[in-house]
Amino acid sequence: MHKKNIFLIAFFILAFFVGNNICFGITDMPQAILDEEHPRAMWVWKLNPVDNLIDRQKLFDFCKHAAISTLYIYMPAIDSDKTDKLAQFLKQAHEVNIKVEALDGATAWAFKNGHGECLNWIKQILEYNKSRPANERFDGISLDTEPYVTPQWQSNRQGVCDDFLSLLKKTRELIDSYNQNVRLGAAVPTLYADIDDGVFEKAIFDYVDYVALMDYYDNARRITEEGKKHLEIADIMNKKVVVGVETQDLIALNQGERSFTFFEEGWAEMERALGQVKEEFKNHPSFEGFAIHCDYSYMALQNGRNAPTAQRTENYILKSQKRTKDISVDGNLSDWDISQPFIVDKKSNVVYGNIDWQGPQDLSFKVWSVWDDDNIYFSFYVKDDNIAQVKTGKDMWTSDHIELWFDADLAGDYNEAVNSQDDFQFGFSPGDFNGMPGEVYIWIPESVSDYKTEAGIAASKTDDGYIIEVKIHKTLFTNTLESLRVKSLFTKGAKFGVSIEASDTDQVSKPQETLISSSVTRKWGNPTTFGTLELE
Repeated sequence: MHKKNIFLIAFFILAFFVGNNICFGITDMPQAILDEEHPRAMWVWKLNPVDNLIDRQKLFDFCKHAAISTLYIYMPAIDSDKTDKLAQFLKQAHEVNIKVEALDGATAWAFKNGHGECLNWIKQILEYNKSRPANERFDGISLDTEPYVTPQWQSNRQGVCDDFLSLLKKTRELIDSYNQNVRLGAAVPTLYADIDDGVFEKAIFDYVDYVALMDYYDNARRITEEGKKHLEIADIMNKKVVVGVETQDLIALNQGERSFTFFEEGWAEMERALGQVKEEFKNHPSFEGFAIHCDYSYMALQNGRNAPTAQRTENYILKSQKRTKDISVDGNLSDWDISQPFIVDKKSNVVYGNIDWQGPQDLSFKVWSVWDDDNIYFSFYVKDDNIAQVKTGKDMWTSDHIELWFDADLAGDYNEAVNSQDDFQFGFSPGDFNGMPGEVYIWIPESVSDYKTEAGIAASKTDDGYIIEVKIHKTLFTNTLESLRVKSLFTKGAKFGVSIEASDTDQVSKPQETLISSSVTRKWGNPTTFGTLELE
């Protein structure tokens, strides 16, 4: 074949693949759905879309892919030699329906002697805008000043708050004096709504058009719990709240906990959580949408979960027998075969408060399990010489209770060393045997809220402790995990990760004195330290 023909054939094949996005696998990448009523923003710290045309195109392409319509671009100064490049960037951003806000914010700006520097920066932005047509201007100022991280916040909080509000007042007056229709936004932590019953945050709203709430948690329930009070304040003030979420690897950066970021959960789980948050917040007139922190880590999030891994060891196997007779969840074990208990009563099992453990009579337990096609059952006989339970709900951990970690997809994330949406942390309280009944609570995943009809519990007091009996319906797991809807969960031979802990509190004023676990290597939230529950 002639070389020219070979070249033409190769060219058309390449064009076909590029034209269909097959060459780069773009069609396989996850995407966000555009919601014009609740648009999305993104903090941009590392990309340089002004000078670097490759970065610029990369950013615009990603914004389309991730449904981003506003960018908070780090802009520490306006370089007079680069205003034409800046104007071109802003013009192109507006051509693809992306608004751009100038982003900066030193902690020192919050104090009186730092106000001048902040105002000079803002004046640069406004003077630049003044020299350019509307389509080459910044759309807003995004202020990222965080006075709450300073020592003065602890020693003179009122003084810090007064200084910060004074800065916002001056900033508002400066922006208004230019009459450019420039929005003013401020990044705020969740704690601001708690200061003086929201008085401080209301004062912030007096000067800004919106706040970017740093609602940095990795599950919908916590995001909505923390965000609700801010939206309620903004509703009254007729202002807007952009709910911010985190995607950076905070562990590697030494800047926070895993539960503060979607780094481990990945793109799909974050999208699912944000969908739930939007359903909760959509009726708040103040809810504007979401802001993602930040550019480089959000782009990397497309690659899937970033869970740390560890070598899983088979610590133990807890056998669960197929149920052969009816079981009443009543705190009475007479309808159970208790001949072969799984016993946890050794000093090596004490994973917290080892020095306070006085032996098996102080704290130990036996556990049994059975199953049928629809349910998994557990019964616990706990030895505890001083029963003390005065808390309910999420606070039950401070008093006597049983914790059960249940990894519903053992094979799917066998070596992942961090809990995910298929890992459940149950709390089983015996109550106080004096009016406070037994209770089931789920700490993890926090997205699970309505489960009372899917989990039953009963407890009874014994001469040397208490009994807890639990029944969990399969829908509690399958309603949470889409991947489990298409298969039978409880079947012979099925295996799940499991870790069981009994917590002891002899003095109510001293929460959780001792914790004894079936997993001697137990690490909180690390499924690779669990044992295995096997259905026989």
